[in-house]
Amino acid sequence: MDSTLHGKSGKTRVVLVDDHHLFRGGLRAIIEIQADMEVVGEAADAASGIAVVLEVRPDVVVCDVSLPIVSGLELSRDITAQLPDVRVLILTMHPPEDFADEALRAGATGISSKGESAEAILDAIRKASRNELYIADRQLPSVPPAITHAVSTDDPVAILSRRESEIFTLVVMGLSNESLAKRLSISIKTVETHRASINRKLGVHSTAELVRFAARNGLLPPA
Repeated sequence: MDSTLHGKSGKTRVVLVDDHHLFRGGLRAIIEIQADMEVVGEAADAASGIAVVLEVRPDVVVCDVSLPIVSGLELSRDITAQLPDVRVLILTMHPPEDFADEALRAGATGISSKGESAEAILDAIRKASRNELYIADRQLPSVPPAITHAVSTDDPVAILSRRESEIFTLVVMGLSNESLAKRLSISIKTVETHRASINRKLGVHSTAELVRFAARNGLLPPA
C-alpha cells in the first residue's frame, strides 16, 4: 500500500487503484501537473485501496475494473457504502458500455476507457469530482425509449407527470438543462423547476443519483 497525503487546499484529491504500475504511474504524472488536482494515495488492489481511501478520504477514486481478487466494481460498492461523499471513476480496457450499467449500480459516478486520451480521462475525473455522470462513448439515442410516460402503479416513475417522465428520460440519456430546454422548446427555468420536482418525488439530489436510480430500476436507455 502506498499512500501520500499532500493536503493542498482547493485541489481535487485523487486516489488511484490499479495493479498496472506503469499505467498508474503515468496517470499520476499527468494528474500531478494539473493545477486543479493532486494524487493523495495509490494502491494496487481493492484491499489496499479501501484502506487508503478510508485513511485519506479523497474526493475521487480512480480504479481499474479488473483488480486482482476483488474487482473494481466491488471496491466501488465498498467505498460508496462507507464514504458516500467520495466519487468513484471506473477505468477499463474493455468497451465502457460493457460495464456501464453495473458500474452505476455499484455506485460509480462514471466509467472511462484506458484507451481514451489523457484529456478525456482528466475530464472524467473533473466530472466525477462535481458528481456529474460520465460514460465514455455512450451514444444518445435520437428518440427517447418507451419509458417517457409511466402507465403502471408498479412503475418506479409512475409518480411523475408526463412532462416530468419525458425530462427524466432525457436527463438519463445525458442531456444538459440547456439541451433539454432547446429540445423541448421550453425555458431553462422551466426545466430546472421540473428537475427539482423529479428529484423531490424520487428522493434523489443530483444527476448522478438520478442515473443510479434509473440503473437500479432497469430504466437506463439502450446504448
